[in-house]
Amino acid sequence: MAFIDMGAENLSVNIYSNGQMNFSRMTTSGGNIIDKNIAREYDTTLEDAEKMKKQYCDLLEENNFKKMEQLNGIIKEDVNNWIEEINRILQFYKNKQVGNKVDKIFIHGGSSRLKGIEAYMSRALNVPVVRVKSMSNIILGKDVDKEQLDLYLNAIGAIIRL
Repeated sequence: MAFIDMGAENLSVNIYSNGQMNFSRMTTSGGNIIDKNIAREYDTTLEDAEKMKKQYCDLLEENNFKKMEQLNGIIKEDVNNWIEEINRILQFYKNKQVGNKVDKIFIHGGSSRLKGIEAYMSRALNVPVVRVKSMSNIILGKDVDKEQLDLYLNAIGAIIRL
């Protein structure tokens, strides 16, 4: 299985087998590239571009608003570039040793919240893709927003290792 941290500056792909990390690679771009491309295309600030991305992104295009086609096109172009990089990483891992394979991908981090990204990536990579939304072995305080858990997986992992 693979875990992909979809961060602002890059995507971190970590592949595990039998409870051990076997392979790790980072891509050259992350969620900020989408914001930059939206800001450039719409001549707006990065902050407004990020808001547009969060509010209107629909990779499965279920909201079919003509106005949103251009925005989704910009986002899809960058997500497709990520998918190509992820696919190259998975193929390299697979070809590295007989028997290597990834049968499921877990995504987390800010860009994993793009609407429709799980299904979009799953179709393109032919592997089930699931956004991490909870962890059964982590007890959260009552004031903690469970919807934000995926944003803190790296910190949680670091604490567990202590």
